[in-house]
Amino acid sequence: MAEVAGLALAGNIIQFVDFAIKLFKEGQELYSSAEGVSTEALELGSITQAVKQYAQVLHASSSVKNTSRGGLADITHQCEALADELLSLLEELRVKDNQSRKWATFKVAVTSIRKSRTIADLEKRLSRMQALMSQFVISDLRQQQSILRSDIRLLRQQNDALEANTVSKLDDIVSRLSSQAEDKSSPAVTLGLTALADTSEVVIRKQRVLRRLHFGSIRVRYDTVKLAHAETFKWIFENSHSNFRDWLQSGDGVYWISGKAGSGKSTLTKWLLNPDGGRDSTLSNLQAWATTKKLNVGFHFFWNSGSSLQKSEEGLLRSILFQLFKDVPAFMEEIWLPLDEFDDDWNLERFRTAIRRLSQSQLLEDRICIFIDGLDEYSGDHQDLISIIQNLASNPSIKVCASSRPWNAFISAFAKSVNKIKLEDLTRDDIKKYVTTNLAEDINFKERESLEPLLKTIADDVTARAQGVFLWVHLVVQSLKKGLIDGARLPEMKALLDSLPSDLEQYFQHMIESIEPQYRQESVRIFKVATVARQPLPLVAYEFIEREQSDPEYALRGPVKLYSEDEIENIHHMMRKRLNAHCKDLLEVVQDKATSLPPLWCYTVDFLHRTVQEFFRKTDCTFETFGKWKPDDFDAELSLLRLSVASEKASPPAKEYQNVHPWGHTISDVLDTDFFVNACKYYALAIEDQCAQESGQKERLKQEFTLLDEMENVLVSKHGIDSKFEVDYCYRSELVDRNDYLLGSMIGAGLMRYVAYRLEDPHINERIARPLLGYALPMENNLNPSMVKLLLQRGANPNERFFPDTRLSREASVWAEYLGNLPTKYIESSRNEASASFLPVLRLLLEHGADLDELQWVLRPANNYGRGHLKQIVESSEIVELLESLKASRRNDKSVLKRFTNKAKLLLKGTKK
Repeated sequence: MAEVAGLALAGNIIQFVDFAIKLFKEGQELYSSAEGVSTEALELGSITQAVKQYAQVLHASSSVKNTSRGGLADITHQCEALADELLSLLEELRVKDNQSRKWATFKVAVTSIRKSRTIADLEKRLSRMQALMSQFVISDLRQQQSILRSDIRLLRQQNDALEANTVSKLDDIVSRLSSQAEDKSSPAVTLGLTALADTSEVVIRKQRVLRRLHFGSIRVRYDTVKLAHAETFKWIFENSHSNFRDWLQSGDGVYWISGKAGSGKSTLTKWLLNPDGGRDSTLSNLQAWATTKKLNVGFHFFWNSGSSLQKSEEGLLRSILFQLFKDVPAFMEEIWLPLDEFDDDWNLERFRTAIRRLSQSQLLEDRICIFIDGLDEYSGDHQDLISIIQNLASNPSIKVCASSRPWNAFISAFAKSVNKIKLEDLTRDDIKKYVTTNLAEDINFKERESLEPLLKTIADDVTARAQGVFLWVHLVVQSLKKGLIDGARLPEMKALLDSLPSDLEQYFQHMIESIEPQYRQESVRIFKVATVARQPLPLVAYEFIEREQSDPEYALRGPVKLYSEDEIENIHHMMRKRLNAHCKDLLEVVQDKATSLPPLWCYTVDFLHRTVQEFFRKTDCTFETFGKWKPDDFDAELSLLRLSVASEKASPPAKEYQNVHPWGHTISDVLDTDFFVNACKYYALAIEDQCAQESGQKERLKQEFTLLDEMENVLVSKHGIDSKFEVDYCYRSELVDRNDYLLGSMIGAGLMRYVAYRLEDPHINERIARPLLGYALPMENNLNPSMVKLLLQRGANPNERFFPDTRLSREASVWAEYLGNLPTKYIESSRNEASASFLPVLRLLLEHGADLDELQWVLRPANNYGRGHLKQIVESSEIVELLESLKASRRNDKSVLKRFTNKAKLLLKGTKK
């Protein structure tokens, strides 16, 4: 958008020149102005500041190097010099506050006479500049129209990619400028140029917010839920079956869809939102509630098998905010952008604050309905989730439809309301329609009429035995259809139905026992890996599992190499067939519709339903289920670690590695979001935890270390031969080692044994840019006292310095920066996991020589939160209680904590405001 910035600067220069000439021609209205200078002079001052601001944009832009923009740069330099002279002159003509009004005015008048020659000279120079700028703007506007439209088109493409509505004003401004390009005297050109720059800046800022709120799996669960059968769920809009329609039209608060496992809650929620389902009816009924106001509908589908964002509070909040902001940018201006003025940290508390502002807003002109599916799949405290929902729904302009299993927390929160349904009590007719329609499709047309009574009997039997569990119905119908394919008659189908278990878990066992004997050991490996995996794996991962059986070192031997499109297609085709044979529909291949994914990863493998995953987890991850089928020496965690390394080798370089985001994403942030690096940390940590509980695991740990080292080599190989590169980590840019960031990531993950192995390198500290101890003292993740102790014992120095802020004239130590940025969750009075780790870490740092004089850095003026943080620390319940116990034992005079609190209190007293 450099062209926009340049033209906006030109517009500001024209405005500056016009006002200055007007000021000189009309003379000074000194006595009539309360400030001692004219209104025009005051406005000229603000325009001059705008010229300087836009000039900085232009000077920083590469566009000044071309001929046209180089001319503008020359004029800008002249204009800046004139602006300085004018500001100096205006200051001399200003009446000072402490002077007598009449005497001061007289002095200013004398000064203005004395300066008349200077003023005349300035007026001539301004007139010449006015002519130059008029010529420049008209010429440049003609030349730059195509570039401007290209810039706007790029913004629109980004807008479309986010499905957002942020660029509606830009095309109109450009069109008006084009029509005014021939009018040299039109003030609208100046105003249009400024409006274009201002609007573009706002659009770019809003799109930046949307990009950061968005995450790759934001719609994955919604997309993977199967569409409901065409004739099902229509009853929900009939008042004789439920009061859901009434709630949509005039109700408030929360509507609860409860149902047992497999009853179809997610399918119903998707049906209510899907254009091929009941969306039109949902929206038309909600519009009756909204009346003439704009209606906004958002949704979030929790998924316990998915990524952390798909089952967490952060994922829910980001999803809601993203959808509302992209549809109604005005929400962003009211709810989010004001927060940027105080804090630019993107953390969970920031999202919570935004949601609170939304729920507490009394100025909402729109109506909002949010659908949240799978509350029971949320990974955090369910009571916290309920509070979020209830707080949102407390606003009369917002209501929430939520679905979950009937767990105690949800019963307690929602069951007393009349706004609810119990799904399994209302789907009998749907089940009958589903069974009849699906079986009738596979019966010869001529036979259908004569077999109609028996078909009805089968449908009635399935409905009665299902007890509202649609998943069981789906599995039974699949079995019956396979019987029809094999030529079974309906009487035989009735016998087959009678042989199938009614209990869902018994049915899963029945399906497992039907796996062909030659596939069974491989089936165990597949089910075991799918159960242990932190989230659904790409389809290609199961090809790696097969490869491992013939070559356990494949992940180390294989090159860093992308697959061709033909290879990808062959792998997908073959693995689909093999999974169908090995897994009997208990696992399914799902297409991920996220457009940013490489082709190799666009298909994932997931359990047919959450109840299948729960079945395997409950039966010791399949080994008890399969009994004697268990393969010898199969290590699922090591297998997953291997396939993570192999998958990284086959992945294209992530865009985030090639270009660090200009709005503050760091390489360590990128590593935290990288799927396979995260996977390596997860499985390596599982291995280390298991090895801590069992003896004789040296070889297993050795393989873990080798695979993590290989992952480090892969990252360096993929992203440049030279491992040095420029990053901006938190505060400053400098050259660092990529592998230091991987090691730092492993420190943050708590991989004690791997970090200890890496610290055996005596030169490890000589080639790092950031102190490793800094990775163990994160601002967001929980502290790990054991990791801090390990690093300190291996020579880490809490007083080691690095620059946390380029505005400062001195460096800060790791320990001082840690104290100055410590989140409130570590020092709050209530006991929790975070606060329980704070005190041991504080003692460790102090016992290893943390410099108390660094507390002055914490209290520096540039740190707005330092004083509050330090005060909370010295007054935290853990420290107060410990000091009391030391006092009782008469050991307080020797305590490092006592010296720390005394020093902190002394400094706090000295900086008291």
